[in-house]
Order: sequence, then structure tokens, then C-alpha cells
Amino acid sequence: MPFTFCKYVNARKKAVNKIQTLVFYNKYSKYIFNYESYSKRENENYQ
Repeated sequence: MPFTFCKYVNARKKAVNKIQTLVFYNKYSKYIFNYESYSKRENENYQ
């Protein structure tokens, strides 16, 4: 396997991982945001 092909495959893998993380964050960003604001409110109530 030539070196340039290895590079290409690695770059592709990285791109796929980036896309997957983006999709993941799009799916769960609402949930994460709600959780963060909820914990902020809890902290304020606690203080």
C-alpha cells in the first residue's frame, strides 16, 4: 500500500469521525443544553 494512499485513508477516517461527532452533537445538543440550564437553575436554588 503506497504511503499517499495511507494518508488518504487516514484523512477520510478523520473526516468521517468529524461528521459522526457533528451528527451526534446535533442530535444531543438540545438535550445537553437543557441539562446545563437545569443544573444552573439547581445551583442557583441551592445557593
